[in-house]
Amino acid sequence: MNCQAISTDQYLRTAFELVEEAEVKGVKMRLLGSVAVRVHCANNVHLLDEMRRALTDIDFMAYKNQRDNIRNMLEQHGYVNDSNITMMAEGGRYYYEHPETKLGVDVFIDKLDYCHPIVFKGRLELDRPTIPLADIVLEKLQIVQINEKDFKDLCVLMLEHGFGNASKEQIDIRYICSLLSGDWGFYHTATTNLDKLKSFLPHFEALDEGKMVELTKAIDYMRCAIDDEPKSFGWKMRAKVGTGKRWYKDISAKTEEFNIDDWA
Repeated sequence: MNCQAISTDQYLRTAFELVEEAEVKGVKMRLLGSVAVRVHCANNVHLLDEMRRALTDIDFMAYKNQRDNIRNMLEQHGYVNDSNITMMAEGGRYYYEHPETKLGVDVFIDKLDYCHPIVFKGRLELDRPTIPLADIVLEKLQIVQINEKDFKDLCVLMLEHGFGNASKEQIDIRYICSLLSGDWGFYHTATTNLDKLKSFLPHFEALDEGKMVELTKAIDYMRCAIDDEPKSFGWKMRAKVGTGKRWYKDISAKTEEFNIDDWA
């Protein structure tokens, strides 16, 4: 579903062009995934290259009531929809590929619903051309079988941005904590992944000692903030069950074409 001949610049240029064209037409398409990380991390984006974090396609979040407009726009540019993926995703995801360049475009509708749901109602208005930073963090932390490339994205994002909600260039820790305080399963996956990330830092040669210290502090801060947030009654009841019952949506039965690795 990807083409190694496509340069990073081409991915970014195409991503910006599609967002801007959609905006002119009154359609909100917001970038997510590693392209969104690159857009927000000009000072540390070189680390992604040093860690060989390659792009594989362009991922967007959009609203359901605008999907027909998006389809028409992409088809006008020559992109072809993979109807099998649309059918498997039950209309929650549309994958397009350009037959000449082989550049792939993923469009997710209203929410990400893989290991844990992340709903975007009212959130695409908060930033442009990407989804909010907090949602970029959450899209990574919700992956039960998180991998190295997701860690790379998180490292660069957390090195570039502090926590707060005063501007769109801060990671809104309040939003993250609020979401996780009502969903024990998502909380468990997210905090487990933060612990894994912390232990994985020494494996990245591109990170010097100073950056490792900075990331460790950021991870510890997130961990404490999430744990200190008051939890809902439902969260507490589910916590008593723990991991004895599956706490996440099992996506292992999906085909390779519908694998989360294609967009993360």
